[in-house]
Amino acid sequence: MQQRRVEILPSFTAALRELPPDIQRRTEDVVVHFVERTAENALRPELKNGFDGVWTFRITNRYRAFYLKDRDPEGAIFRLFHVGHHDDYRVIKNRIPRMQVTVTMNKRK
Repeated sequence: MQQRRVEILPSFTAALRELPPDIQRRTEDVVVHFVERTAENALRPELKNGFDGVWTFRITNRYRAFYLKDRDPEGAIFRLFHVGHHDDYRVIKNRIPRMQVTVTMNKRK
């Protein structure tokens, strides 16, 4: 199976550094599984209600990685933007990256 294209945003890295060392190691391992598409059932990806396009996957029972799905000409890309407690909703509301979309229109002849 083809690996996922994943972008780890600076906000994810900053949040990761704030976690206990054992959770940091676990997060790194789980992100590898996410990229390689192994242990899919254990990750339990979930679309979060009330947040436009925000998804999570399980790090532990208490911790989640938060990400956005996007598309570009090469296909799907997953942008990891936060890792923390499963109920970090106030935090993630402020950290949701603003996607820049460029639209090109062809001129009619």
